[in-house]
Amino acid sequence: MNYETDEDEEDDTVFAGPLIFDRAQYETELQRFIATFHDVRASLPAPTLPSPRDDQRRRHLRD
Repeated sequence: MNYETDEDEEDDTVFAGPLIFDRAQYETELQRFIATFHDVRASLPAPTLPSPRDDQRRRHLRD
């Protein structure tokens, strides 16, 4: 999809769900959303794989 427009063209409108933006507002909000997404994702703890000791403990508790 190509959003490039000529310099003399009027800004077109972008519909984003119930919101209506001009092109500059849309691009700004999109970049803000992406930055927030990356910030939140980076703040989450890294997933850890279960250790063999965890598995041994679970088996011991079931017995």
